[in-house]
Amino acid sequence: MDKRWILFLLVLFLIINFYSMMMRPPEEPQAPEGAAVERGEVVEKPGAEETPTARRRPETISAAEELTPGDFEAAEKLTVTTDFYHIVFSTLGARPISWQIVDPRYVSTQDNEISKPIQLIPQVANPGGREYPLEIDMREFNAGGYSEFNQMVFTSERSIGRHGNTILTFTSPPLEGIRLKKVISIPTRGYLCDLRVTVENTTDARYRFDYDGRGLSVSWGAGIGSIEPLEPGHHYDVKAIFKGAAKPKGVAAKKDKPFEYAGPVEWAGLQTRFFLTAIVPVSDTSIAVLSQVKYRNITEEYSNPENKLAPPMSIELFHPQFTLEPGEIRAYEYRLFVGPKEYNILKAADHNLAKVLFHTSFRWMRALCIGLLKILQYLNLVLHNYGLAIITMTILSRVVMHPLTHKGMKIQAKAMAEQQKIKPYIDEITKKYKDNPQKRNQETMKLYKQHGINPFGMLRGCFPMMLQMPIFFALYRLLSQAIDLRQQGFLWIKDLSGPDALLKFDFSIPLLGPYLNILPLIMGLSQFMVSRFSTTNIKDPTQRQMMFMMPIVFTFILYNLPSGLVLYWLVSNIWQSVHQLIANKLVKKEKASPVSAT
Repeated sequence: MDKRWILFLLVLFLIINFYSMMMRPPEEPQAPEGAAVERGEVVEKPGAEETPTARRRPETISAAEELTPGDFEAAEKLTVTTDFYHIVFSTLGARPISWQIVDPRYVSTQDNEISKPIQLIPQVANPGGREYPLEIDMREFNAGGYSEFNQMVFTSERSIGRHGNTILTFTSPPLEGIRLKKVISIPTRGYLCDLRVTVENTTDARYRFDYDGRGLSVSWGAGIGSIEPLEPGHHYDVKAIFKGAAKPKGVAAKKDKPFEYAGPVEWAGLQTRFFLTAIVPVSDTSIAVLSQVKYRNITEEYSNPENKLAPPMSIELFHPQFTLEPGEIRAYEYRLFVGPKEYNILKAADHNLAKVLFHTSFRWMRALCIGLLKILQYLNLVLHNYGLAIITMTILSRVVMHPLTHKGMKIQAKAMAEQQKIKPYIDEITKKYKDNPQKRNQETMKLYKQHGINPFGMLRGCFPMMLQMPIFFALYRLLSQAIDLRQQGFLWIKDLSGPDALLKFDFSIPLLGPYLNILPLIMGLSQFMVSRFSTTNIKDPTQRQMMFMMPIVFTFILYNLPSGLVLYWLVSNIWQSVHQLIANKLVKKEKASPVSAT
């Protein structure tokens, strides 16, 4: 095979490996299976049946055990409506059963229909036995648990705070002498709510809550986001996420395989591509998180394989063990973030929540993504359209990288011209020493030396262009994750954060899906032009065929990716085509200078 083709494959291999290293999320150390969980360790336990959350004393019978599914519908519902939220709480367990984002910036609009709120608590047909957010649990040392609080009917009280925030107070009846109270404060504007949980000992006995060193826990589940996608081409991949001592770590849903982390936890929650729910403890330390798929949450909607839904994950945040003396009250305070993963909103919320965006193993890569995001936001303010902002940012990035790109192309053009000049002599040496590879290599290197040609000139020309790779990867990550592009239109594109989906079929095309996306096809044509101009001076038919395969490969790769990313690629290809034409002229100039035979 021609050396230039081998060189091309080598550079492509290096680029792919560099990309994989950049995109790889930070990992936590894994403990061996069955090992004890130590502080800072991550353990993925092989699952079996769901571990019961309570081991009740046989002589104790709670009124909660007598509840029926009908009690879910009969329980009182409290509705809170703000500028950003529409929330429904149930007095059964004092839990939210519906949490919708009504902020006009993020509500879904599809086919010019009425705006649809973003539902962050999945709604199922039979909601009675499933889990809901903000469930509380704790276990006595060598005794029972108190998960029955989540099935008890609380008394409720509504009030208005000093700043106009809505305050809901839920108080439970005593369960074995323990009374639970939840107070949640919801602001009129903003995505940060306050939660206060108090545990009161109403007896003369002393209670010790200690289950493997853990005391009270609060959870968010099951799942996050609507069951059905609200926009074409969007996928609601749900992950648990938490911030330990290091960077945030995302955990994908795994049936029968809970994920556990022991160590200091700054916050924990669930996330989709564009939305996040996070529980942030502010009054007491948290020492562990547990993420799992509970069997009681696998309702008919999730068990139906035709729906292709991600398993309904839950995440539980634990505090250290504690003791309640007679009459003592212990309080836990939290901040709840339930909202969009928009950088400025997350940054204002503090608690390092903004680190859920663009987090990688390299700080400089994340800093580059944030810098490019701010440039994109500024260009949108000036141009009033994110499509134009992407085009402008692409041109600016190419202008900034032009000196490096041009230098690399000049080096490659010179190396290619040199290779073309000595090709007759290379062919002669190959023919003469076809049965003696060692002698053939010696004569070839002597020929390079006699003509003053660097045999690695093509590779040297790749290095200046490889320096552009970090900016390309940062733009790829930015345009794939930024909620700023969601539902932002450009030309025929309705949503730059998803495929352009010009037409929907009644059937699904293999590898492509049920939508006709025009922009990737236009991008494929531009990639074809780049390949054609790049192969002008390549005579080997095999290499030319392989180069023409690249547009087809890239079209399939980018077909269902966000339109904003494909638009960036299209503009880059147009720029590259013009630049390649200039490089081809350089090759002709290099060919014009004669090389004397030796």
